[in-house]
Amino acid sequence: MKNKVKEWIELAKIDLKAAQTLSRDVYLSPAAAFHAHQCVEKIFKAVIESKDMSVPKAHDLIRLHQIVKNLTGFSYDEDILYDLSRIYIDSRYPTMHGQMSYGRPEISDTVEYIRFAEELLSNILQILKN
Repeated sequence: MKNKVKEWIELAKIDLKAAQTLSRDVYLSPAAAFHAHQCVEKIFKAVIESKDMSVPKAHDLIRLHQIVKNLTGFSYDEDILYDLSRIYIDSRYPTMHGQMSYGRPEISDTVEYIRFAEELLSNILQILKN
């Protein structure tokens, strides 16, 4: 595995660990969800890097997913990717801090996002090893 790909994976693991740690506190659920987004984004960028493509300076998980899907043939839950992308964008503005259509992401949302990131990381590591 190329060093750059390993670096993306390591950064994704750090964000996953941050999400897991922050998810223990209800008040920090938006921050935990943000780190789950960052984990997924970096996993997708590792795949793109592994194919010797230029990694886009983009944070939209739907866009990154489409690139990864074209490269690998694998598709992931776009509803979760949409929610995570929205959390990323909304967390940039004080009045929208991590807002979902019903308010801040709840712990149950964050747990789902973290589980998704864990499974995605596991799947992508298998792909990258082959």
